[in-house]
Amino acid sequence: MFNRRAIEDIKDWYQQNTRKPLVIRGARQVGKTTAVRLAAEQLSVKVIEVNLERHTELEPLFQRYKMDELLFNFSLMTGDQITRDSNIILFLDEAQATPSAYPCLRYFSEEMPGLAVILTGSLLDQVLSDVNLPTPVGRIEPYFMGPLTFVEFLFAIGCQVVITIERFSFSNGFCWRVERFAIGMISPPIFFDALSTK
Repeated sequence: MFNRRAIEDIKDWYQQNTRKPLVIRGARQVGKTTAVRLAAEQLSVKVIEVNLERHTELEPLFQRYKMDELLFNFSLMTGDQITRDSNIILFLDEAQATPSAYPCLRYFSEEMPGLAVILTGSLLDQVLSDVNLPTPVGRIEPYFMGPLTFVEFLFAIGCQVVITIERFSFSNGFCWRVERFAIGMISPPIFFDALSTK
């Protein structure tokens, strides 16, 4: 497993003195769930994971903002006691299946500021545009996780030149040199030679 910038960002979020629920958006299979798990592992913090796609029966509790009942149900489902001040990460995954979980984050923020809550959903933006729900403005920390970046790719393959690349501005032909280098890293030599005849 290689490192993603999101892992460090999640760790930074968790270590803040005051934090709001973190909402991680992004396409399927970009590594949202894995990033949360790895960040928690590196922090030595337990993750209590609730897959909302498998527990759509929680929707009425989210709709009515029944916070203590939600914590009680999470505890029953996971076998871990969860309180308002538990030293854990409560991870609500696949939130697109339970849209009311999103506006309910307001009450996690206001009533349970000591509880670290992360909500993710691949199709969350689509669902929220289809359903008229209140937005917890100012009470969440939004985060977008995209696919692997070029720098993350270079780190993943163990390329030492990545530190140099991060320090340079992409001007004066440097971008073209980096492009040639990258093509050489991921393509067969014949393909690289064919493209590099400038």
